[in-house]
Amino acid sequence: MGRGHARRERDDFLHSAERFNRFGELANAAGLVFAYHNHAFDFTKFGGEYGLDILLSNTDENLVKFQLDVGNTAMAGIDPLAYFAQHSSRVPSVHMKDWKKPMTPSLYDMPEPTPVGSGVLDLPALVAALAKAGVAHMYIEQENMPRELELVALAANVDNLGALGA
Repeated sequence: MGRGHARRERDDFLHSAERFNRFGELANAAGLVFAYHNHAFDFTKFGGEYGLDILLSNTDENLVKFQLDVGNTAMAGIDPLAYFAQHSSRVPSVHMKDWKKPMTPSLYDMPEPTPVGSGVLDLPALVAALAKAGVAHMYIEQENMPRELELVALAANVDNLGALGA
C-alpha cells in the first residue's frame, strides 16, 4: 500500500490480501481474530469488481474476517444490507453510522452525519439481518459530529438501537 493507506490500484488490494492472510495467521496463533474494517474507497471498481471484493476473495475466510462499516458502505452508494447478505459468514461485528438525507454517494467525501436510524440506513431491516446472522457486536461510530452535538447524538444512537432490541 505504498501510497498512503488508501488502496488505489487493483494490485494494492492484492498486496493487502497477502498481508492480511499473514496477519490472520499470526492473530490465530495468538488466539485472536483479525478483521478488516472497510472504507468507502474500498468500493472503487477495477474491471467491474469492487476492490473490497478483490480483497475478500483473495483472503482465507478462516483467517481474515470482515468488520462491515455500514455507514462507509452506504457512503459509497452500496446497499449495506445487500452487501452484508453476500458476506455475512465473515462478519463478526459492524460499525453502525448513518448519514443525513439526502446523501450524495462518494468514495472520498464524507456526508453529513446523523444518529443511526435517522438517516439513509434501513435500520430495522439491518438490525434484524445482523441478529439473524448472529453478529456478536455492533459499534456506534459517529464521525464528524459537531462537538456540541456528540452526547446528544450518542443518546439518540443508543435509543434508536435500543428500540429495536439491539
